[in-house]
Amino acid sequence: MPALVAGPPEYSLVGALREHFVDRAVSGMHHVQPWWYYAEVLPMDLLPWSGLVPGAVLLAWRRRAPGDRLLLVWVAFVVLFFSVSTEKRDLYVLPAWPAFALLVGSFLRRWAPGGEGAPPARGWATVPLGITGGLLVAVGAVLPLAARRLEVVSALGAGVTAAALVAGGAAALAAAWRGRPLGAAAATAGGIAAAYVLAAGLVLPALDPLKSARAFSVRIRDVTADARAAGGTVPAWRLGNLPEAFSFYTRGVYLPEISSPADLARHLDRPERAYAVVDADEFDLLPADVRRRVVEVERARLSRTDVALVTNAPQGASAETAVEP
Repeated sequence: MPALVAGPPEYSLVGALREHFVDRAVSGMHHVQPWWYYAEVLPMDLLPWSGLVPGAVLLAWRRRAPGDRLLLVWVAFVVLFFSVSTEKRDLYVLPAWPAFALLVGSFLRRWAPGGEGAPPARGWATVPLGITGGLLVAVGAVLPLAARRLEVVSALGAGVTAAALVAGGAAALAAAWRGRPLGAAAATAGGIAAAYVLAAGLVLPALDPLKSARAFSVRIRDVTADARAAGGTVPAWRLGNLPEAFSFYTRGVYLPEISSPADLARHLDRPERAYAVVDADEFDLLPADVRRRVVEVERARLSRTDVALVTNAPQGASAETAVEP
């Protein structure tokens, strides 16, 4: 309601609801996926506890207690609801994560001293936890080798993160081999937690220049400053959610999205200076006469997309002189 009252006159609450609820669900916008999408992504997203979910669901189904039924319905409703929608992302099912955690926690609690009810066969827990431990050891062994290919990642950062993964994985394997589900789960959690903390402090900051949209966003802000000050807009074309990142890193430079090549062509085929941020691989969809007047200012690889900041050559100038050296 505040946006409707105080927002720009072109803002439409009904249009926003139609676009972001109805159109996304029926036709999709940026993330069109098949109905089985979550069957593919949930095993990865639920790591390192993915292997425990089948046993946890089976146990909850057999118990038929009110709390277990609530958790099962909770998970099923969220996953099935978004499976029906054409637009899907893994983060859409985050509301189901607490239910998954409670199911797995209730499953592991069966082996705790004083746990409620007889525990199921240990293999439901020790086998998946042992496999997970082996994966942690393998990833830890490969991590330093992979880091050598990225000169920005220090050997120290990769080494200590790998050591945490190997230590946690080896401890989980040993506990699983001895038939101790709780010990294997604790070792898995400890190794993953330590690796996350070390990676966040030592590895990810070094990768920021390669993965972050910060540098490209600042370039957009600086290059287009005069055009925006004169009242011009800088549209985004076929970039998915990247305009949100650009707005964040520039503290509010908003790139309105346009969907058709004709709209982008009209924007760039004007006498005054105009800018746009586009998917470089789709630029050939523009008419040839428009492309001849357009020059690329900057390019970056973001979210598996070649993103280009482009501008037009004012009438009377060629594309080669559109941007100052």
